[in-house]
Amino acid sequence: MIDTQLGSGGKGASVRLFMNISAFAMMFMMVCIAFLSMVGMFVTGWALYGWLLRGDMKYAEHWSAEERRALNAFESALRFDNNTLTELGEMYEHWVEAGEKVPAENSFAWAMRRDICTLPHAKKWNTMLREFVAAPADVTENRLKEETVYSLPHIAAEMGHWEAMKVFVARGYQVNKATKLGNTLLSVVLCNMSSLPQEEIFAVAEWLVSQGAEVKADVMLYEAVSAADDEGATLEWLLEHGMPLEICSQGERTWLPVEQCVSDNVAMDVFVRLVNEGRINVNDTRSSATYLQLAAVSGDLEVVEQLLALGADTELLAEHGTGKTAVAQLLDMLAIQETVANGNDELQKLRLLLKHKAQPQPLPDKWACQALKDKTEALLLEFEPTPQEKQNHTFPES
Repeated sequence: MIDTQLGSGGKGASVRLFMNISAFAMMFMMVCIAFLSMVGMFVTGWALYGWLLRGDMKYAEHWSAEERRALNAFESALRFDNNTLTELGEMYEHWVEAGEKVPAENSFAWAMRRDICTLPHAKKWNTMLREFVAAPADVTENRLKEETVYSLPHIAAEMGHWEAMKVFVARGYQVNKATKLGNTLLSVVLCNMSSLPQEEIFAVAEWLVSQGAEVKADVMLYEAVSAADDEGATLEWLLEHGMPLEICSQGERTWLPVEQCVSDNVAMDVFVRLVNEGRINVNDTRSSATYLQLAAVSGDLEVVEQLLALGADTELLAEHGTGKTAVAQLLDMLAIQETVANGNDELQKLRLLLKHKAQPQPLPDKWACQALKDKTEALLLEFEPTPQEKQNHTFPES
């Protein structure tokens, strides 16, 4: 009996010893995993935030005290006030690809993703600025002459650091140099990405003009009108400074004069005045789309109404377009909508064009929403021309 108890006790002790060792081993593994995780988080965090601890910039001797003040303010903003550098597309793409709901803007998740999509860009420009100010005078001058993609002066302009931008220009940066996307300093300033007072924007724009900035028919200046806080005042400023109302092109794409007014529904009061003064032809066809086609496809119903009131031709075709009228283009857009609600705007525009005697066109073969197709067919039947009208009209090919 004693031997049996001892034997049982020995086995129990062995089991307890094994369980204790296993528990300690698991605890050790968990501690190791937690430690490695913390190390990984530290390395990741340091890579993202560590550069914010950089000290003062080291300048070559050729920089004046005033220049240093302007560039120091710019450098500080690159570290701590860099919202204009946030890649919003990058942020939303992450959530879409992950199938996640977009968090609230004041949430921790939003702030973290914002930092991930901003700080690497800010770090790049901060590093470039530090290398730039530490270089000898001849190297500095040559770098400004060679800079052709997206440059420090443009970043300064985008962030509203006008004094830093002026330092670069004073040092030899050409004010009409464009970025890879076609932006000049003037177009960046007028876009006012930092939402500074409008009078300040125009004052800086005047300074750029005094330094030789060209006010010309340019797609990015047209785009600046749409991006500006006061679109009408910005267009008026450009016109007052000699911007010609001409078509402009970039690559294979051609733009009608200030067509952004129509497609984005901005400064339409100025656009209407220019048409009435004969400075813009509402039936200009020298592009891939007429003004009416632009409004039908991407503009607002109100703009379509305004263009029709100005005498826009519903059957007009653009010289470099698809060969389809505004009605045919609307039908193509309706065919790809997945719900009736999604096609409501196009239906309203279609009704308005048909009321103004636009000719019905054949329906596309494939439709994403049968109910929307039925509504569209009913609308076309409502405005179907009489036999006499059909006899007197030659329909364009679809």
